[in-house]
Formats: sequence, structure tokens, C-alpha cells
Amino acid sequence: MIENNNKCLIAVEFDKILELLKNEAICEETKRMITSVKPRSNFTWVTEEIKKTDDAYKLSISYCCPEINFKFNMYDILNRTKISAQLTLKEFRLISDFLNNISHLIKWKRQSENKNTSIDYLFNKLIFLKELKTHIDSVVLSEEEIADDASRDLFNIRAKLRAKSGKVKDSLNDLIKSSVYQKCLQEPIVTMRDGRYVVPVKSEHRSEIKGLVHDSSASGSTLFIEPVSVIEINNEIKILQNQEVEEINKILNELSKEVKLYAQEITQSYKSFLLIDLYFAKAKLALKMNAVAPKVNQEGKINLISARHPLIDAKKVVPIDVNLGYTFDNLIITGPNTGGKTVALKTVGLLTLMAMSGLMIPACDGSEVAVFEDVLVDIGDEQSIEQSLSTFSAHMVNIISILKKANDRTLVLVDELGSGTDPIEGASLAIAILEEFRLKGSKVIATTHYSEIKLYAIKTNRVINSSCEFDVKTLKPTYKLRIGMPGKSNAFLISKRLGLDECVLNRAKSIISDETNKFEDALAEIEHKRHEIEKQKKEIDDLRTQIEISKNELIFEKQEIEENKNKELKKAREKADKIILETQNEAKQILDQLNEAIKKKDNEDFYKIASSVSSQIKSKFNKLNRFSALDVKDNIKDEVVYSEKIQSGDKVKIVDLGQKGIVLRNEDSNGYFLVQVGSIKSKIRKSNLAKIKENKLQSKIVVNKNFNKKLKSKVETEINLIGKTVDEAILDLERFIDNSVLMGLSVVRVVHGKGAGILRTAVSNYLKLDKHVKSYRLGVYGEGEDGVTIVTLK
Repeated sequence: MIENNNKCLIAVEFDKILELLKNEAICEETKRMITSVKPRSNFTWVTEEIKKTDDAYKLSISYCCPEINFKFNMYDILNRTKISAQLTLKEFRLISDFLNNISHLIKWKRQSENKNTSIDYLFNKLIFLKELKTHIDSVVLSEEEIADDASRDLFNIRAKLRAKSGKVKDSLNDLIKSSVYQKCLQEPIVTMRDGRYVVPVKSEHRSEIKGLVHDSSASGSTLFIEPVSVIEINNEIKILQNQEVEEINKILNELSKEVKLYAQEITQSYKSFLLIDLYFAKAKLALKMNAVAPKVNQEGKINLISARHPLIDAKKVVPIDVNLGYTFDNLIITGPNTGGKTVALKTVGLLTLMAMSGLMIPACDGSEVAVFEDVLVDIGDEQSIEQSLSTFSAHMVNIISILKKANDRTLVLVDELGSGTDPIEGASLAIAILEEFRLKGSKVIATTHYSEIKLYAIKTNRVINSSCEFDVKTLKPTYKLRIGMPGKSNAFLISKRLGLDECVLNRAKSIISDETNKFEDALAEIEHKRHEIEKQKKEIDDLRTQIEISKNELIFEKQEIEENKNKELKKAREKADKIILETQNEAKQILDQLNEAIKKKDNEDFYKIASSVSSQIKSKFNKLNRFSALDVKDNIKDEVVYSEKIQSGDKVKIVDLGQKGIVLRNEDSNGYFLVQVGSIKSKIRKSNLAKIKENKLQSKIVVNKNFNKKLKSKVETEINLIGKTVDEAILDLERFIDNSVLMGLSVVRVVHGKGAGILRTAVSNYLKLDKHVKSYRLGVYGEGEDGVTIVTLK
């Protein structure tokens, strides 16, 4: 069973993954639990564990990981509680700190706005014992101090102690300040020995100060004497100190009994606390690895997309695509030494074991892993000096063991199958072993150099060749895995480029059989053709992608223009209707004036009134003419989508979804950008993104200055987001910033409240990317402090 296969775990370096996971855990007991984490063959368990890790991962992305600040082992304290042992001050403080962490976790989950995750049950089992924590905090002030008012008796005892101590100090201060005794003292100070107040006296003046000698200096020149005058008071202090110790023990004993009453609840909370720490440690590791939750199956099918070995530097590792169990069950990897064959082998094994342990894997979405009954491995040099086994013998012993265990539910990983012996015999033996695995139905990945095995893969059903690519121009491996194509060792080509004499190369070629030469030449020709086809395919794919992007750009641009055109025309019609209505009303007034003037046609003011009315009519017609000449069609331009370099902070459109978003992180090594759409963050391929460039509408309508000032006076300089969800808040904030910029405001105030800081973080993330924002800061005293953000606009 895989749970007991430690040799396999070490061979693929699973133990190093556990060390990385330990670094992400907070509690020491969680780290101990991680040591025992093993892959399991139980499909249901694996499915549930991956789901829990994935849910913790999604919560971490949306709300950050919960704050956990407790590292200590509570089981020791709880075990002591069960046997009615009296707890120490330090242990009480640890219980208080633990309960404080429980309170924070409960609040974090409550504010995460996500109530349907597979780890909710862990948070639901957390119990915050508020009364117990309050009682402990009121009694135990620190690991060394208990409160005076922990009990009435303790308060009275300590009050008497302070009074008695003050009396002793006053008496001894009088003594050391006395001119009679100053010559007798080594120093004019009061000190303590064995819990009693004493003064340091020169040994030659011992007889001049009556009292008890409690100690002496190393040289014997100083004696620490308790004067007779304070012996009785010191005795009383000693009695009070003993009473204080007894009372403290009594208080701590009662408090220990109270903790024992809640031992079951604390134990339940602690177990859930450790599992929460574990799942979020897995989530943090996944974040660092840029990992995903793979699909899992029981059919022995593996499909890794852009899989990366997690122990290789993320900047150097080359992603590989591997599949197994679909159209073939045996994958033969060939290619030159140091070309990446063993890394590919270990990557498949390690990612499979990680998934079977409930971990997310460093690969792309859509990756799938099988849950195997066992993973059997033969990797590395197994030579044993003690057993006098050669490399070949050691490998063969291991292969024999693997053959005995292999079945149709096992994954077998073998590095350099058949190596370490005569090439002809080694190749024949390797083919026979592979055939045995095939007959058993095992899923096999094996690396080799033998041409015979390449031919076996070509001729055998459900067996396929693959190769680790090698650049013959640079003489360096690319580490890319090519499935379906056997690899060449390239020994002759490499030797030629390194300067080996041509006659030596020709002699070497003549030694190889004609059949082998023809096979190698055919491979070289196929490889050349494959490069040509891939190059053409890439050009076609790039062209198709560009055409698709351009097509979507045109469609999107047309829709945007049409929408804005209709909006502007609607505004223009509404304004026209308003002006016409106003003009009709004014025309009616003018006609009334004209009728009134006609009645007075014989009056000497008739021509004066008629001239005034005529001027008013001309003015109204000019106003209508000016409005009708207003060109709104030429100014309908909003957002224009076009193709160019995309980088962090750009607004983009997700082509296949038709959604707009903001780029949070630049393109990674796999061609993915991190894009935020609303409150959701997703990884999107570059080919599925189109950049959005904004062209602001430039209206020809001239706004009256007085009207603009009047409008500014009505604009709010503050927005209150308290009580809103993150999505609602960000939408309102975006509108508010846009309006503030249009009105020419330079400083505005965003109220988001303190709380758990979710809204504050969301506001900060948005302002960081908004191009209109010059700077922002949290409020200071008198401005609302952490509950508000002050924003300076450009």
C-alpha cells in the first residue's frame, strides 16, 4: 500500500514537500502532524481533502488567511488538567492566548461572507469560552504575576505586607542615615537575604550593630546583618509571605478546577484549530506554487497540463504536458543525458503523490490525477557496498519487487530501465519487463536510451514514445517533453560540433548496423519535419488568434459606439424637447404682448413695443437654430478595444465571457494573467484578453461657468460604504471617483469603517489601480483614523 511505501516517497522527494508545508504552518503541533502526512489510496478521502484545501485556498485569495498567533501544544496542559494538577501561571496565560485565537478565527469566518465551504464544520466546532478567558485575565496578569484582587484574602495579605515592608524600610533607613552607624556600613543601602531585610556591615564593626547575620561576601569583609529592631517585623513579613503563597495556591487550584470543567470544549476547539492551521498551510503552499486543485479519478488516468516540478526554481523550471491512461498506458521517455527525462519522471510521481495527500499541484486548470493503489518507483543508483550488489543487480532486485506488487491499479516509474549491463541483453530484458507490466495493466513511465525499446513502443499497442527535446544548435536541452516522438541521443552530432575528427565519426557510424542507422536517420527526418509543422502551426494559431481578437474588438467597439450613440441622441432629444417647450411658452407670452400692442396701435408707444417683441422672436429662433446645428454624432466615442501589450493595471475584456476586468499581475511563465472581475480573481490566458483603451467623450456643448460652479457646490466630497458588500462598495466608489474628477475635486473622503478591515483592503486595492488617484492614506486622529481613507485626485 502507498501509505507504507516510504522508499517511493523519498525517491520522488515527497519528504521535501512536507518540509515546505511545515514552514507554512503556525502551531508546533500542526508541524508534528504534517510529519505523518502520507498519500492515501482511498478515493473518497483524497477527493474530500483536495476540496478542503481548495476551499481554504479560495478563502485565502478572497479574504487573506486568518490570523493565527498560537504556536504551543495544548495537549500537555489538557492532560495535566485531566489529572487535576494545579496549572502554572504560564499555562493559564497560554489558555487565555489560545481562547483569544479562537475568538479571532470565529470573527474572521463570520466576516468572510462565505458560508458554504467544506471546512465550515471546523469553524463551527470552535468554542470561545468568554467567561473563562475573562476570569483568567482578571486573575493572572502575566507568567510571573497574579492580580492583588484575585481574592479578598490576597488583597488584605498584600496590603499588610506593603505596610510591614514600609515600616522595616523606614527603620533601616533611619539606621543607615545615622551618623553613629555610617562608619560601620560597607554601603548605606537596605537589601534582602533569605526574604528578610538586612544592611551590609563591615566585618570589623560586627559587634557595634546587634542582630542576626544572614550572609557574608565572598571575601568575608562584609556581613549582611538583620538588626534586632526589625527582627520581629521581618518575622511578621515572613508569616504574611507564607500566607500569600498559600492563598495564591488556593486561587490557582480553584482556577485549575474551572479549566477542567471546560477541558472537553477546549480539546474540541484545539483539534479543529490544528486542522484549520493545516488546511491554510496547504493553501499558503499552493499560493506560493501557483497551484490548482486537480480533478481525481479511479481509472488510472493522468493528464497534467503545464506541470512544474515544485522543488525547481519557478523562474527556471520548464512546464511539461503529460497524459497517461487514455490512448496509451506505457510512456517511454528517451533523449540525451541531463535532458530532463528523470525530472519529467519525478514530476509525474511527485504531483500524483501530492494530490493523493490532499495537496494542490503546480499545474494549470483542467489537470487530472488518478488515485492509485500504489506508486512503485525505481529511480537513482541503488548500489549497495554492504550487500556487494552492483548497480545493475541492485536495480534488478528492486524491479523484481515491483513486478510482484504491480497490478492494474499501480503506477510504475522506472529510470534508465535495463541500464548497467550489456546493451543488447539490457534492452531485451527491459522490453520483457515492460511487456510484463503491460500484461498486468499497470500504468508505466520509463526512461531509456535503447533504440530497441523505441521500436517496441512503435509496434506495441497502448505503448507510446516520447522525448525530451534537445537543441542541436546550442547543444543544450530545452527540457520540453514531446509525446508521440522518440528522441535521439545525438551523440554523433554533439561529438562533431565539439570537434571530433570526421574520419572517427565515419568509422563509428560504419560500426552501427544499417537497420539502426536507417532508424536514426528516419527519426532525424521526422524531427526536422515536426519542427517545420510546429512552426507553421504556431504561425497559423497566432494568425487565427489575431483574427479572433480583431473580430471581437470590432463587435465590441460597434456595440459600444451604438450604445453611446443612442445615449447621446436620447439626451439631445430630451434637451430639444425641453427647449421647444420653453420656447413655446415664451412664444405664447410674446403673442400675448403682441395682441396687447395691436389693441394700442394708435398709441404712440406701439412701435416701441412691436420692436421689442420682434427682437425677442428673433432671439428665440436663433436659440433653436443653434441647438439644431449642434453635432452630437461626431462626438460619440467611448471605450475602443484594440490589441497591444497588456500589463498590470490595464483594463481588459475577457473575450469568451464578454466581461471587463483589471489586470492584477503580469503574464506568468505559462502565459496566464491574474485578472480581477468584480471581487473574483481568475487566471486568464493572454489569447483570451483584449486591452481596453478609454477615449473620453468630448462634447461641443459649452457649459455655462455659473452653472458649473453651482453644480460643483452640490457635489458630495465624501462617500459612505459601511454596510455594503465588497462588490457594491467598489461599484459605488468607482462612480464616486469618476464624478469627483469630472467636478474638478482634488481631495475626497471614503468612509469604510474599521471592522475586520475587509472593506478597507478592497478600497485600498481599487485606489491602487485607479489612474485618477494621485495618492491616498488612512485618516488621522480627528479624521476618522483607520475607518476612513483620504484620497488625493490628479
